[in-house]
Amino acid sequence: MSNPEFHIAECPCCGIGQVVITKILDDIYFICDECQTIWSKPQDCRECSNMVSDININNMTYPTIEEIKKLGLWEFVSDKGWY
Repeated sequence: MSNPEFHIAECPCCGIGQVVITKILDDIYFICDECQTIWSKPQDCRECSNMVSDININNMTYPTIEEIKKLGLWEFVSDKGWY
């Protein structure tokens, strides 16, 4: 069974896709499912300031709810209903 996709918000770069919480190797990233723009922190989604470009998304999976809670991001996503 695959992990659910946690949608954060509409992508501020392309305006079409949804920003999704992803896991690449052991790190959590935020990626647009349309234009593939990647951020390292959720608050960066509004600014495009900490975009990540040299990530191999072939290793991309989705984090579990437990992993999101462990990282302290669960309140962030559940408060906004972004999942």
